[in-house]
Parts: sequence; C-alpha cells; structure tokens
Amino acid sequence: MQQLVIIFICLTLSFILTQIFKKYKLPVVIGQILVGLILGFPFLKPLIIAGNETIIEFLSQLGIIFLLLLTGMEVEMRELSKYRKEVISTTFFTSLIPFTLGFVFVEIFGRFLNMAGYNLHIVAFTLGICLSITAEGTTVKL
Repeated sequence: MQQLVIIFICLTLSFILTQIFKKYKLPVVIGQILVGLILGFPFLKPLIIAGNETIIEFLSQLGIIFLLLLTGMEVEMRELSKYRKEVISTTFFTSLIPFTLGFVFVEIFGRFLNMAGYNLHIVAFTLGICLSITAEGTTVKL
C-alpha cells in the first residue's frame, strides 16, 4: 500500500509541474525532471525510498526510457533534414572529436599513468564514450 502512495505522490507532483510548465509555455520535460530533483533531496529521500529501493530503481529506469522516447518523438525529421549541415557539423564536433581525443589521450598517456592491471583499450574506449555524450537539448529544441 505504501508503494502505491509513493507512486501517487510522484505522479501527482509530476502532473502539477507539467501543467505549470505548459501554462508558461516551457518544455514539460524540464518540469518532470525537476520533480525528480525535488524528490531526491536528502531530507525527502529517506521518506520516499525507505524500503522501496527496488521499485524506485525500476521506476527511475522506466522514466529514463520514457524520457528518451519523448525526446525522440518530438524530433521532426523533415525539419531536421533542413538543417542537415548544422546537424552533421554539430555531431562531428560534439561526438567524434571528443571521442577521438579521449581515446587517443588514454592510449598515449595511459602507460605513464601507472594503469597496470587495466585494459587500456577498454579504458580509452570508455573515456572516449564519456566525453562524446552530449545533451539532446543542445541540438534539438525540446
């Protein structure tokens, strides 16, 4: 029963902030993310999570999936094709270059950083991926 109350509180807060953001013509996704931040405050977190770690983790993963789905659904492919050059250059500069620089940095300097016991190729690939991740909102309006 307590889990249903927690889900109800989370959904109610999300709905309220979504309506407020719609009223002021702001991206509703930001309101939903803001609810997650508010509920994650240290003084609220123990009240919400208390014994419900599994369901909260499941709902958070589900929320991320829906956030990515919502972002993908808001992309207008016809409008995006108008800006093909800008999209390609933005993708190149925000993904490929940081990935390459991170990968090369670890490959070159990893041997000098005393990373014995680690597979340098995996570390280089991981750092490259981390550096190449960019926010969707930087190139596409939410």
